[in-house]
Amino acid sequence: MCFGVASSLEQFQRCTDSMISDFPGVAAYLDDLIVSGQTEESHLKNLNALLQRLGNYMLCVKLEKLKFLESVEYLGHIIDKKGKRPSDSSIEAIKQLPRPTGVEESQ
Repeated sequence: MCFGVASSLEQFQRCTDSMISDFPGVAAYLDDLIVSGQTEESHLKNLNALLQRLGNYMLCVKLEKLKFLESVEYLGHIIDKKGKRPSDSSIEAIKQLPRPTGVEESQ
């Protein structure tokens, strides 16, 4: 794809989504992949399947960017063994927003 094409991010996301669409517990946002599972065993099974798929597509991952079985803050949420919830920084940002003073501001 040519550099600077306006739809390139959409195309990349569509390709990523189609690559992982048949994997439960795997989500993608651009070049970030999140792998989850109900148990540690299912998490590792999903991770192994994803890594095999990436290999089939001849894609690489940077080991220093990987986090295994940890809590991560991602797109304003904390994702960990308890599930997904808003991060403290996201909640604080919402609390800092000024209250609307009229109908026009609340729309």
